[in-house]
Amino acid sequence: MAISKVRYRSGKIGWRVRVQRDGRTVESATFPTMREAKEFDAARRTQVRRPDWIDPAAGRITLAEIAEQWLAARRNVAPLTLATDQGLYRRLIEPAFGNKAVARITPADVAEWLGDLAGRNVAPSTRRRSLAVLRGIFAHAVADRRINTSPAVGVKPPKGGVRREGKALTDEELIRLLDELPDHCRPPALALATTGMRISELCGLVVGDVMDTPYGLGLRAHRSISQSPEGGKAVIGDMKSHRARLIPVPAALAPWVRQRVEAADPGDPLFPAPEGGHWTRGNFAKRSNWSAARVRAGLPTVRIHDLRHTAATTMLTSGADVLSVSRVLGHSTPTLTLSLYGHVVDQGIFDAVARTDRRLTAAPETADPRPDENAR
Repeated sequence: MAISKVRYRSGKIGWRVRVQRDGRTVESATFPTMREAKEFDAARRTQVRRPDWIDPAAGRITLAEIAEQWLAARRNVAPLTLATDQGLYRRLIEPAFGNKAVARITPADVAEWLGDLAGRNVAPSTRRRSLAVLRGIFAHAVADRRINTSPAVGVKPPKGGVRREGKALTDEELIRLLDELPDHCRPPALALATTGMRISELCGLVVGDVMDTPYGLGLRAHRSISQSPEGGKAVIGDMKSHRARLIPVPAALAPWVRQRVEAADPGDPLFPAPEGGHWTRGNFAKRSNWSAARVRAGLPTVRIHDLRHTAATTMLTSGADVLSVSRVLGHSTPTLTLSLYGHVVDQGIFDAVARTDRRLTAAPETADPRPDENAR
């Protein structure tokens, strides 16, 4: 710290305090009296010695600069996740905060921004995801010692927009839907409805991923092809779980898969699009004329992702254990499978109670457990 006398042209005298850290001046201020200068000097002397002290100049960096650093550091996440975060930042966050210094953004600013998004009828799920992106940017600023705390931490995410539960098709409904699809779209649709793969995982399969196992024909899923929300470009990346997994090929699909293996090279798509390349979700929906096909099948609200729900439901209702189904679906834990499909296995709860009831029914007659009214 250093206090020096300053003489103005008017003849008045002031006292300038220079706050120093690691041999350089990080802040300076001028006061009309020595007493005020000493008080400021004493306060700042204590502050700069603390390990959590932040250089005031560090917080002058704009949010746009911090966001660029944060997005660059997220190259290890799934490509689709990164593309979604980039799109949300550019569309909804940068216009509001991009040119502001991170240290000048307050929790009230963040809350007002969320309210503005609601006023523009941005979906609650999009607002929640945008807030998560903003929190990530501020967390990076905290880690980079630009600010002490994130102004977005205490802001509650918006509620509403309950996610629609998946619909599982019956065998008859699935057959009707497949009949309405073009010939080249039926094998991938059948695969989705019987293996439980995500469509991005199916799009990433190549012929070389087919393998014979001691238990039957299988698919080694280890890559995905998603569709960027910005422009619809195909994005090749890792699986959602970042782990490869073995997926059994059902008997209804096995002949088609073996025929494809014999006819194509190992690097060719296992389920090719009409031009021979890989499908993407958007391309499949367009080429299959999904919207019209589902209406003709009498299933106007069924989504492509509902084929995955169909496979999961079929496996669980057929007696497969939750751990095995979880592995086939690529869930991180069986708990996640139960949280999504617990209603499917509810019958097991009633069966367990029924077994207990049968035991009690078969037990020898015992004395009436009700109290004797005359004994009172």
